[in-house]
Amino acid sequence: MNHFEMPFEQIVEMYTPMVKKQLTRLKIYQNHDEFIQVGLIGLWEAYTKFDPTKGEFSTFAFSSVRGRMLSHLSKESRFQKFHVNQSDELLEVVAGNTDLLPFELETIAPYLNGLSDREKLWVNEAILHGKKRKEIAQEQNVSINTVKMWRLHALKKMKQNALILLNM
Repeated sequence: MNHFEMPFEQIVEMYTPMVKKQLTRLKIYQNHDEFIQVGLIGLWEAYTKFDPTKGEFSTFAFSSVRGRMLSHLSKESRFQKFHVNQSDELLEVVAGNTDLLPFELETIAPYLNGLSDREKLWVNEAILHGKKRKEIAQEQNVSINTVKMWRLHALKKMKQNALILLNM
């Protein structure tokens, strides 16, 4: 049966495993539902644009789905980089003020939900006390790269907490 003779719902049923397999191949470990939706959009585009004289539908569908997902992954990456830079600037402003009052400490507390002890340590040392990565690494007997990872994870979790707080 030619794919054009099938309703799209049947195509979705047939190709959903292929869409999901792309999550593994592209090493997408979060936002699965979002990327499945993006893959299904790619599948819809393949379904509407397919020309049987130019090859097999499965090949065209695969490249359309994968291309759509790669494009979305690229956009997500650019978005993340931009927002990490914005957060860094904000944190530098906060870190510059080492005379934080208890009210200010209370203000940042909701953003610390879900942070590990090491990530909280980074927030305390870097943001509240204005210490550099090298100082923290020396005091904790860890590498600078380890402190960078604490920072990266802490910022990511704090951003997620900020989004949650904004949506309340």
